[in-house]
Amino acid sequence: MPERIAESIHGLRHLFSTRQYRIPEVVDLSHMEGRVLCMIQRQPDTTLSEITARLARDKGQVARLIAALKERGLVRAQDDPANRRIQRLNLTEAGRAIHLQVRDRRARVARQAVAGLGAAEQEALLSLLDRLRQNLDAGDEPVDAR
Repeated sequence: MPERIAESIHGLRHLFSTRQYRIPEVVDLSHMEGRVLCMIQRQPDTTLSEITARLARDKGQVARLIAALKERGLVRAQDDPANRRIQRLNLTEAGRAIHLQVRDRRARVARQAVAGLGAAEQEALLSLLDRLRQNLDAGDEPVDAR
């Protein structure tokens, strides 16, 4: 049963991520491109190194993501006046517009996901998910859940 639960959570996360960033009539972002856009929106003037650290990804992979977003006109990079080796990243007007659409899409997907669940069921689900997170935060060693 624990493996089925883990597979279900993984599948839901993937489905949620895919749906929140795919807005075919506007833009088709990958999950990671969407996350980077959201990070830059939340922290203007961020750097490649800061994003890499938050994503816990390879710097080359993040650099390619940012390059693709720049090429699409969604992100701009400006040299840091104090250190020209560092570029500060910000969303362009087009990037901000896409971010707003992604945010709205995320809210719609979240509402769709819980459609048909009453308030008490949603609270119970949150409580159970919190317990799962606490279990995982308790340590790195898997336990026998029999």
